[in-house]
Amino acid sequence: YSSQSNETKSQLSSDLGVLVKKINQITTDDMQNSHLLGNVEAWVDKLKSNFDIYWSYLKSKNFFPENLCNRIDKVRNDYCQIKDWSGVGRLIHGDINPGNIKVVENHIVGIFDFEYASIADPLADLERLPISFQIGTDFVKKSFLDGYGVSKFSDIELVRVKMYSLSQGLWEIWATDTQAFPYGKKEMDEATALILGALSLTNAGIPY
Repeated sequence: YSSQSNETKSQLSSDLGVLVKKINQITTDDMQNSHLLGNVEAWVDKLKSNFDIYWSYLKSKNFFPENLCNRIDKVRNDYCQIKDWSGVGRLIHGDINPGNIKVVENHIVGIFDFEYASIADPLADLERLPISFQIGTDFVKKSFLDGYGVSKFSDIELVRVKMYSLSQGLWEIWATDTQAFPYGKKEMDEATALILGALSLTNAGIPY
């Protein structure tokens, strides 16, 4: 990716936005046996429960300064105020990263490995957007969002995106520190960048 022209980088970023949006437009009515993928309410409950496990552990270990803890707590509390999830549930991929993206002749032609697919909040597939889906700092976020069809988040959407990015970042730090996964410094640095990036999101859109 880093060796491509700026035009190609923009095209690839847009392609990814278009494909993720196509995934996120799929509803339970579009699928057979959709019950195997759960429902958005159960997914939200599980996410909040897991978030609290990771967050309680990291706070007990004093991983973050107080001001950062307060900001994370606010996002969590704002998210927990969302009560109505009716009509939100869509198919999500659950693991958008370079290893799951197929490129042919400078175009993304597919996204594979749906191991973590579920019926959930589609904005969860944007959890790695603050760190450019791990593609690189020259990933064109504006082109991605244009392809995805959004230029600005509503207040509630912003809280949701922040929550999912924070959840992923906290999980990576928790998994590294507990060695639930054999992660190391790379993942710790990535998770820290993800958390800080999530907290920097504003209603004006994604910082480009």
